[in-house]
Amino acid sequence: MSHTHFCHVAGHYWECPGTALRYGGSRPSICICLPCGLPLEGFDHNACHDPVELLACPEHRSAGDAMAAVREDGPGVEPVVLRDENGNPVYGFCLWCNKNFYCWEEVEAHNAHNMKACPVHEELVHRPGGYPYMPPILQDMLAQAGLLKGREPEKGGDPRRKQ
Repeated sequence: MSHTHFCHVAGHYWECPGTALRYGGSRPSICICLPCGLPLEGFDHNACHDPVELLACPEHRSAGDAMAAVREDGPGVEPVVLRDENGNPVYGFCLWCNKNFYCWEEVEAHNAHNMKACPVHEELVHRPGGYPYMPPILQDMLAQAGLLKGREPEKGGDPRRKQ
C-alpha cells in the first residue's frame, strides 16, 4: 500500500512506497503520519486528519534541492530550509492559516483534535456543505506559480495573507 506526497517543485501528487528522501538526508526515511506519529504504511489512519507532506518527487528532487538553498551550519546541525519573514528558521507552517511553527510541539498542538486550534480550518470546514477545496495558502501558492488548471499566475497574491 502506498501513500501520496505533494511535489512542491512541479505541483503534482506522487505515489510514495513508504520511505522518501528528505532535505538534508542521505538516505530515505520512513514516512510518518503527522497527526498520530505512526508510520504511514501498515497502520489505519482513517481517523487522522489527512495532511500531505510537501516533498519533491524523485524526478524533481534535484531541482527542489537547488530551490531550497539548504544551508548547513556544521556537523550535526539540521539544515534550515524554511525561514519566517524575519529570517528566523521555522519547522514548517500551516497551509490553512499560514502560522509558522518553530518546533514539532507547535505543529502537534496546532493539528491536535482535527486542527481545532487552526481558526481558518475551523471556519472553512464547518461551513454548510463543508469545504471541498485544498487549503487556502496552498491554493495561493499554486495560483501564484500558475499551477492551477485554467488559472494564470497571479501577481502579488492575496494581500490579506502574510507571505
